[in-house]
Amino acid sequence: MQKYIFTLIFILISVNSVFSQEEINKEPSISNNYIFQLGMGSSYTFYHNDIQTVLDSMDKGSLSRIPFSIDFLFGKQISPTIAWTGTFNSGIDIFSDSSDSFQIYTVLLSVGVQYIPFQKGLTIGLGIGSSLLIPNTTLSYIGNIEFGSTISFDMGYYFETLKFSSVGIIPGLGLKYTHSEMFRGLVDQISGYINLGIR
Repeated sequence: MQKYIFTLIFILISVNSVFSQEEINKEPSISNNYIFQLGMGSSYTFYHNDIQTVLDSMDKGSLSRIPFSIDFLFGKQISPTIAWTGTFNSGIDIFSDSSDSFQIYTVLLSVGVQYIPFQKGLTIGLGIGSSLLIPNTTLSYIGNIEFGSTISFDMGYYFETLKFSSVGIIPGLGLKYTHSEMFRGLVDQISGYINLGIR
């Protein structure tokens, strides 16, 4: 895992060095060095064997699954296109069939680094942190709360910044992949978001 982390950090630094020289002579359109981003969307979670066994045993004909996820990012720019970031991600997976229903909550806290475009374009980020899996069910064989570590990778696209005085409103789209090592196994999650950033 450390190999991937250092490789992605190197890529982000390299990309920044390429674009920084181009941006250095430009007048920044937004003077704020901080960025706040809120994302809302859907996610698909691949659970470890204990939970997956329960899902496989449910009635496929009447099985309903409703996933929802929210993502909050705070960033501090250290260059025109690179920011240190802190991320809070929370998701809920609601399962129900003809006889049972339960919910599984996921909470991810991470810190990392992100490439942010000067005006608009592709954004790429990497984070590491802690994860929490919270089943809400009367089914004892689902298990209890689990803690773990996580690594996350973000990709997205920022559209044209809408300027209001010294503040920029940035609409965008995002895709997040998280890999968590929980107490009883691995949990992977892929999420898609509609993002709104303030810069």
